[in-house]
Amino acid sequence: MTSLYATFWLRVAAFFIDILLIAFFFYIFKNFLPQIIGLFWINILFSWLYFALFHSSSWKATIGKKIVGIQVVKYDGERIDFKQASLRYFVSLISTTLILPYLSIVFTKRKQAIHDMLAKTVVVDAITSTKDILQNSENFNEQEQSKQIKKISLKRKLVYILLIIFIGVLLYTIFPFVVLFIAYSYMYIEKDLSYNKSFHTLYQERDYNDSRINFYKKELERSSKGLVNAKGVVDIFEYDTKVDLSLECIEYYMKDNNETEWIEEGSKYANNARNKFAINNDLIKNVKNNADNMGRNFYLYDLNLVNGIQSDMTNLWGDKSNQSLCEQNLSANQLYDVFLTNYLAQYIENHISSNKRKSSVSDNHQFLQHKYKTEKEWLEKITKKSSLDIYKQFSSGKITLEDVLKDNQFKASLETTDVVLEKKEFIVADRNRGIELWNINSNNTVHFQKILTDKYKALRIKRVNNILYVAANGKQRGSFFLIFSYDENTKSLTELDKVQMRFRDWKFFDKNKKVAIVGGYDRMLILDISNPKNIKIIRKEKPDRTNNMSFDLVINEKTNKLYEITRRSLNIFDIKNNSVLKSKVYYSLKGQNSLAISQEDNTLYTLHMMYGKKGSDLKKYSLDNPNKPKLILSKQLDMNYEDWSSAFFANMKIHKDRLYIAAKNNIYIFDKELNEIQIRKTPNIKYFYFQKNKIIYTAGKNGLVFLDNRH
Repeated sequence: MTSLYATFWLRVAAFFIDILLIAFFFYIFKNFLPQIIGLFWINILFSWLYFALFHSSSWKATIGKKIVGIQVVKYDGERIDFKQASLRYFVSLISTTLILPYLSIVFTKRKQAIHDMLAKTVVVDAITSTKDILQNSENFNEQEQSKQIKKISLKRKLVYILLIIFIGVLLYTIFPFVVLFIAYSYMYIEKDLSYNKSFHTLYQERDYNDSRINFYKKELERSSKGLVNAKGVVDIFEYDTKVDLSLECIEYYMKDNNETEWIEEGSKYANNARNKFAINNDLIKNVKNNADNMGRNFYLYDLNLVNGIQSDMTNLWGDKSNQSLCEQNLSANQLYDVFLTNYLAQYIENHISSNKRKSSVSDNHQFLQHKYKTEKEWLEKITKKSSLDIYKQFSSGKITLEDVLKDNQFKASLETTDVVLEKKEFIVADRNRGIELWNINSNNTVHFQKILTDKYKALRIKRVNNILYVAANGKQRGSFFLIFSYDENTKSLTELDKVQMRFRDWKFFDKNKKVAIVGGYDRMLILDISNPKNIKIIRKEKPDRTNNMSFDLVINEKTNKLYEITRRSLNIFDIKNNSVLKSKVYYSLKGQNSLAISQEDNTLYTLHMMYGKKGSDLKKYSLDNPNKPKLILSKQLDMNYEDWSSAFFANMKIHKDRLYIAAKNNIYIFDKELNEIQIRKTPNIKYFYFQKNKIIYTAGKNGLVFLDNRH
């Protein structure tokens, strides 16, 4: 008869009571339990004994089942033994993880779960079974039967009430979490499907007819190819960083083109670059694994630090008045070199702080011990690929991290960009540390002396007597043309005045140096600097579609002509009475350009570098007609844009009938017929100057370098 067997909800109620009792036991006695095999296995052991002993006892039930009035028995109604009870428990343990086997209670005739069937047991309703037993007994007493049934029914009602309250509170508590779980699960599944689909989708890109975006698109593709095939953690980190830097430069120029959806448009470039090389399932799987690697090691790599350095470099989220390294058109490899220098210096400093915290607590503090160990292992791996000798010494075990920080604190932040020399004294512009004073020792070696000011990130510098003219970025925001007075006795600077201007170069164009013309990203300013304490703007040439920025400026002193080269044109101006009168645009260009002029033979040289195009154009013009330069020589240089981009923008000079051009790691020397006559190795060159028989050049983190220039 079906009424003999316990219903699904009676068994659920009993199970909840048993689970609460077991949990209560562990909460009270967990500190007294042995830790040899772990709490999990102790829990399994205790639960087995609890269920097996109670089910095989005279009760035929656990405490929970006793309260709700149900029993576990054999098919014939007899008590089960310990072996049968143990089998039932372990099968139920497996069934519990699957949940579905419990649903058979609702549909089977004897209301059995899977573990009941395998153990050959049934769970009976104590009210029905009590009625049967008493009625078939010789001492049947109807009053006694009614009393026992009423007692069981009362307990059961109380348990049902408590169970309803418990389930209600539970649902009220977890309902918001269930909703969130479902919502996030849906979003995760949808995102995962979208992510998988993105590997097989060709996205329509906008290039805005901007060669700068096309240049960094190629850098993004090179980096993506490396990331798709990367295996080791260092290679994954390197190429992932290069991808991010290239992409941020693309998005930087999208913003420059007034694109409001630059994040979405940028992701199209990233996906297309990745998909170009992730062409089969194995490579797609490797891409996903590499992405997982970056996520798993978020704190080890300190990706907050990574993102902060990248943001400072590209200025993607910053004020447009601050200069972005993207505007120097550095390759992904060059951007990564800058990134790695900053990353290693800051990471090591943070790592040493972590070591101090570790040392200040108990040696048993496993978290800090593990953190310090994994950070050190990561540093050892990444420094092996660093181009800086001091990091290589650390990775080979020759010096400690503390030595790196102590000895390299100066070198890691060094980024010399310009220099002026007077009386064996150098005043150096440094884009990280400001304006510095260096000197020449008795043994003719250059020695750092002091920082004159660290308020600005100095890029260009000129000196006239004791007046210093500086082009710099502010430490916080903005780019400026500044004037300082320099006290030779106290070796100190006093700021006199400044004008906000995003510059590239400037020239004095009167003999007394009282007027300056400044060219840059905001096009061109003509400044009256006769009173250093009060700079006046005489005239401002605003950028337009043809002339969006000034790349280089030269002045022909014989004819009083100013030649300005922009991204798209060469402009010629007449200079009269300390003013500039604009003439017509001479010709159209696209790319990055430089100028040099020979006053002796009245000739003009232009160097034209097209983004993404192989080769560079070097041209020589006659200025016999100053308003209409005549092309007399042209030469295609077998060098790509990337070869020029690490040198700063004014990278071409005339000296003693020879033309000098600074590129990535060399100075190329040409005669006036544009024949290449010499190549000088100049690693990391920025700006260069001539001083007697020497070439002096600034070389970023390599400081100042002297070359013998005797032919």
